[in-house]
Amino acid sequence: MRILLITEALVLGGAETFVLRLARRLAQDGHQAEVLCLNPDFEDPRLVAYYGDLVIHRIPRFGLRTLKRADRVAGWLKLDPMLQQRRARRWVERRLVGRFDIYHSHLFGADWLMTLLKQRHPAIRIVSTLHGDYALLESRQKGTERARIRNWPAKLAQTLAAVDRWVTISPAQHRQFVDDFGVDPARLVGIPNGYAPPAPLPAPPNRDRSGTRFVMVARGMREKGWGFLVDAFFRLEGDCSLLLVGEGGFLDQLRERHGDHPRITFAGAHPNPVALIATADAFVHPSIYRAESMPTVIIEALFAGLPVIATRIGSVAAMVAAPSGERAGMLVERDEATLTDQLTAAMQSYLDDPALRRRHAALAPAAFARFDMGRCAAAYAQLYAEVAGDVPITSATAARH
Repeated sequence: MRILLITEALVLGGAETFVLRLARRLAQDGHQAEVLCLNPDFEDPRLVAYYGDLVIHRIPRFGLRTLKRADRVAGWLKLDPMLQQRRARRWVERRLVGRFDIYHSHLFGADWLMTLLKQRHPAIRIVSTLHGDYALLESRQKGTERARIRNWPAKLAQTLAAVDRWVTISPAQHRQFVDDFGVDPARLVGIPNGYAPPAPLPAPPNRDRSGTRFVMVARGMREKGWGFLVDAFFRLEGDCSLLLVGEGGFLDQLRERHGDHPRITFAGAHPNPVALIATADAFVHPSIYRAESMPTVIIEALFAGLPVIATRIGSVAAMVAAPSGERAGMLVERDEATLTDQLTAAMQSYLDDPALRRRHAALAPAAFARFDMGRCAAAYAQLYAEVAGDVPITSATAARH
C-alpha cells in the first residue's frame, strides 16, 4: 500500500521516533511508506540521519517562522487566521493529495491539517495514532487564554468526524474518546507502539561494574520527574551512580547545580538512547506528565533487558507486565508529595537486594515481546487495508483495551 505518515516534527520524542520506526518497517515489508514533516524548523539532524533510507517530505521552511509569529499575534488578539495551516494545506494539496491510499497522522496538528484537506477531498482516508496530546489539549482549555487552542471545540468536532480510525495506545485514551468525545467504539483500534532499534552505534567504553547504575531518558522538562529522581539519588546508601540522558531547560538547571558531582553523568540528548540505556542496571521513569501514555523509553529499557522503576501513569503498569502477571520492575504512585520517598525506597531495594533486580530484569524480554515492531507494523497494515476498503472490519483489529 501507499502510506504517508504525517508528523508535526522530527525530534527526539516518543511520538516522532515512532513515526520513523514504523515507516521504516512498513517499507521493509514492501509498502510505499513515506513521511511528511510539518515543522522542518523542528528537526534533529542526528535523528534524521539515522533514517536516511526514508523518503521525507517537508513543508517549505521559507517564511514559516513569519507565519507562526503572525498566528501567535493573531491569537493574542483572539483571531484565528490559521496562516501556517492554510499554507501547509495548499502545499500538501498540490504535491501529495491523491498519491497515497492512507494518510496516517500523529498529534493534533497533523490531524487538523488532514481534516482541512479532507473537507476539500472527501476521498482521503485518515488513520490517526494517539500519543496523549488530546488529554493535554483538553486540560489547557481550562487554563490561561494564551495556552488554549483558538476555536478548540469546533476544531475538535471537525477532526473527530474526519478521521476514519483512531489508534489508541492506552485505556485512558479509549475512555476519553468514547465517554468524553462520544466517538463510536468501532472507530477505535488498540495497537501498542512497536519498537525496533535504529542502526547500532559503537559500544560506549566499558565501565566499572562494581556499582549499580540507574539511568533516566526523557525530554528535559520538569514534568518528566528529573528533580524527584536526583533528590532520591542523593538519599541512597551504597555504591551507585546516575546517568541522565536528555536535554531541555529544566535539565540544564540541574546540570548547573550538580554537573560536577562525581556520581552523576549528564549525557545530553542521544539519537539512539538504547545504546546508553544498555550500559546501566536499572531504568527509572518518574514522570508526572499529564499527557504520558506509552513512553517509548520504557520500551527501550525493556528491550535492553533492564528492570523499570516508574510512576503508575498512562499504560506503564501494563507495559512492564510479563505474560505471567509478574512485573519487570516496580511502580510508584504519581504523588508529588511522596514521590521522592517512593523512588528512594524502590531504588534502595535494588541496591540492597541485587537478586530482586536480576529477577525483574529477567522478566524484561517477556514484557517487551508485545512491542515487537514486526507485530505492530502488521497490525497497522491490516488496519490500512480495512480503512482503504479492501476488507471488512474484523474483531481483531477493532480490539478494545
